[in-house]
Amino acid sequence: MPTPQKMLFLKMTSDYDAITPHITSIANIYDIKTTVYEYKSPDEFFEFLESAEKFDYMYVAAHGNQDGLAGGTDNFIRWADFAMEICQSPGLGENSVIYLGCCYGGLRRGALILLSNCPTIHHVCGSQCKIDSRDALLAFHTFISHHRNDVESETIKGIVAKSIGKGFDIFSRYNMDVEIAQISSMYFIEPPVLPEHFYPTDDADLVILKNLA
Repeated sequence: MPTPQKMLFLKMTSDYDAITPHITSIANIYDIKTTVYEYKSPDEFFEFLESAEKFDYMYVAAHGNQDGLAGGTDNFIRWADFAMEICQSPGLGENSVIYLGCCYGGLRRGALILLSNCPTIHHVCGSQCKIDSRDALLAFHTFISHHRNDVESETIKGIVAKSIGKGFDIFSRYNMDVEIAQISSMYFIEPPVLPEHFYPTDDADLVILKNLA
């Protein structure tokens, strides 16, 4: 049996109301204890992560595109800002998995930004196109059942894509190490003071935290 693990279900949109209990039930089948957290603001989320136990998985239930995540029309977060939120706290365990349960969560750009900014993240995965809640549920069940049984990532992403009939990708720190190193050598800024509000810079998508490089 795999070692018991923990997952944070980060709920950023009410579109996930109907399937949230199913996601947590699926995780429980594979011996993953889930904590559901409803996202309200960066400050509150950071404070929660500061006091929470370490998570092995983070399921991000949100809307998404190539630029970032959103819980609604007035709640957009760039990938780099999201990485700073989750990485400057002890909330993520070593070799953690970020599962982006949103449209376009499996694009290379978002994965590269998250992996570059946060060394505790080992895998980033998600759909490469638009996805509805039913496909999101099936994709997660397929992914977690194979990931918990140590199936190789290249195999898993093909199985998930076939199950939902849509593109799905899994990015690991190992298979993107060259790109991460290139970005890390080009962009260095002082980390922001948290939990104050985040102020985007012109190069926000390529921010690499100096003390984490």
